[in-house]
Amino acid sequence: MRGSKLAVCITGMPGSGKTTVANMLTQLGFKVVTLGDVVREEAAKRNLSPTDENLGRVMREIRAEGGKGAVAKLALTKILDAGPFCVVDGIRCLDEVNVIGTVAVTKLLAIHASPQIRFARIVSRNRSDSTADWEKFKERDKRELEIGVGEAIALADEVISNNHITKEELRKMVMDVVERWLKGFEDRTT
Repeated sequence: MRGSKLAVCITGMPGSGKTTVANMLTQLGFKVVTLGDVVREEAAKRNLSPTDENLGRVMREIRAEGGKGAVAKLALTKILDAGPFCVVDGIRCLDEVNVIGTVAVTKLLAIHASPQIRFARIVSRNRSDSTADWEKFKERDKRELEIGVGEAIALADEVISNNHITKEELRKMVMDVVERWLKGFEDRTT
């Protein structure tokens, strides 16, 4: 089963463009599974509003109870149901990639953007877990780095810089990388 599914796992700091990239891959037939949605669903089960603080606490509790790859474990059914090509948005550590690797061939794509650009994006997206406070933004970055996103970015199969480029330029870079991965995957399975 593992060899019949390709999961492109996307990592990056908050506001780097992970979800934008994940949505671009639907053009290639990928189904999107968002790890943050798993955390939001767990927060809803606990009757917590989806603020940055609550979601961060729930994510840490899930990991404390089930290990560093626990959020990915909770998403495995969604990943399995996604068909042969899945994009997993929101990888926070290599343990999550390893969990997904038990059911799919994985490729890790890191999206990078500067803190200033990411902060501007977060302020403009107006989600319940967004902040317009620079200090809270830096605290969230620190939390993300503490749980392993820095290592995931550093050890990614490919890194794309999403600074000072248009969405179309980003789309071209993403498609070039993923189409190369798809060709390698298809060559392996034929």
